[in-house]
Amino acid sequence: MNNLKNTRCYLAGAIENDINLGRGWRDQIKDDLSEYGIQWMDPSRKPIAFGSETPETAAALKALRSDHKAVKVTEAMSHIRAIDLRMVTISDWLIAKVNPNVPTFGTHEELALTVSQHKPIFVLIEGGIDAAPLWWFDMLPEGSMFYSLDDMYARIWQANSGQKKLVTELSNYKWMFFDWMGDNGK
Repeated sequence: MNNLKNTRCYLAGAIENDINLGRGWRDQIKDDLSEYGIQWMDPSRKPIAFGSETPETAAALKALRSDHKAVKVTEAMSHIRAIDLRMVTISDWLIAKVNPNVPTFGTHEELALTVSQHKPIFVLIEGGIDAAPLWWFDMLPEGSMFYSLDDMYARIWQANSGQKKLVTELSNYKWMFFDWMGDNGK
């Protein structure tokens, strides 16, 4: 069984303050889970011709901010934010990587949006759950925060392989896998 094939997963996490704009961990997850056929929604590699975040655009935005060019920063960020939130909206589920010692601001909005849309969330927290922001213990669904990448992958594997009891526990019956090729898909 391959429940996750063709599902869209958004990869949330720091970009502005992360090494290489957060591309390293995102690429690792995409490589590690490549056999599942997931469609990745990667904000560090936007699927649109504008609003991309590169080392050059990040440096330019920081320079504009330092030069007190708030209108120019707002204009650029309105595109970036709109694209990222649209990707969250059309995703089926979300993986986030958070280092509590690296400031991130869009990630919190993306997590809140995902929760409000009742989508499954998998959050890897550097330092483990013990380092998670206290606010998240009520905000995020129980069982959505992980100590290690291996723990998170084990839960994703279980969801992918069709272990229905776990899928419903993870999502509180919010993650429904539809059989698009079954009798109803004629």
